[in-house]
Amino acid sequence: MGYSAGALIFGPDLTLMNHVDSLLGFNEMGLRERDCIGLYDFHIFPHFKDFTSQVPELSHEITAFESQADDPVYRINDNQAILYNNEGPKLIGN
Repeated sequence: MGYSAGALIFGPDLTLMNHVDSLLGFNEMGLRERDCIGLYDFHIFPHFKDFTSQVPELSHEITAFESQADDPVYRINDNQAILYNNEGPKLIGN
């Protein structure tokens, strides 16, 4: 569900985006509330290849977040999605 920011909103919260905001500058509105809908308990980073080609250190920061938060981060590119069913999340597409 969701594409780009929509995929983030359906997740648990925006803590991943808050973690990388110093590199990307997404939180221009100064959001303080970071809870989201919580349909799934993992994080998604959309447009991964596009963003890391522009900001190479982003990949390291996402890995650091993943280690600190002890939550998986699915890095997806355009033309990819997460299939989520009884077997758990699975990356699909190319």
